[in-house]
Amino acid sequence: MVELLIAMVILVIVAGSALMLASTFSRHFVQSSELSTARQRGIMAVTYLENRILQGALGMPGSGSAETDFRTAFNELLTGPSSADLSGFIQAVNVVGDNELLLAYSMPSGLFTVTSNDCNAYEAVTVTLSGTPDPTKISDSFETHNFANSTEGWVTFPSFGRAFSVESILGSDLTLEPRLDGYLSENSEMYYVRFLRAYVSNETFYAEDVTRQSPQPVVKGIIDCQFSWDFDEGLLTVAILARGDRRNGSMVSPETLAGWDGNIADDARHYYLSVVRRGWRVRN
Repeated sequence: MVELLIAMVILVIVAGSALMLASTFSRHFVQSSELSTARQRGIMAVTYLENRILQGALGMPGSGSAETDFRTAFNELLTGPSSADLSGFIQAVNVVGDNELLLAYSMPSGLFTVTSNDCNAYEAVTVTLSGTPDPTKISDSFETHNFANSTEGWVTFPSFGRAFSVESILGSDLTLEPRLDGYLSENSEMYYVRFLRAYVSNETFYAEDVTRQSPQPVVKGIIDCQFSWDFDEGLLTVAILARGDRRNGSMVSPETLAGWDGNIADDARHYYLSVVRRGWRVRN
């Protein structure tokens, strides 16, 4: 009988230890999985921005004299019927508050000039490209957009460093109007102009291609975002606060996390959270 009791006690101890080990393993597995999900969401949002930030201000003027000022260069676009949507674009990179990014960037077309051209400010010039532009990415601004009322009606050439409005398109021949005197050399790649608005709403990261389409949800499960723009250094910093899928009954995340400025709301702390922080130097 004694031996049986001893065996039962040992069995209970072993079973209890096994249950504790299993519980601990399960808890750590859930935590690891939730943190991984949160981090992946943050990385997705940052990657979406990175692909555009690296092309930020490319072939565009900054904020300075009347000759090189950003708003002067895009005057018709920023004062036309779409101007209400573009009022925050003072320069190529703009941070509204600390949680909204307005970015003007250039998207490569893969098309190059086959001849060189002397360009005079506000005088039309015909530029021949190595192929026909994608009609879903560019349009005749004068005829279809009431003179440069959409970002689709603008292009840049980084080698020229300034914007052109698109006056007409005929195959691979584009009639463009520059905003500055200069020389457009042969083999200069053309870039499409795009204006981006990025922010978080209802735990979803949104991006809007301003003047082209309404805001589109990019990544869900994003609690908030923080942007910081150092104009003198040309440094843009982004921090994304993302969560896992499972809401816990108690708070499982701390009030502060490395890389995030300020305290985190109690409701968000019921999720496992991750901060993804990146910084880039904008070319212009």
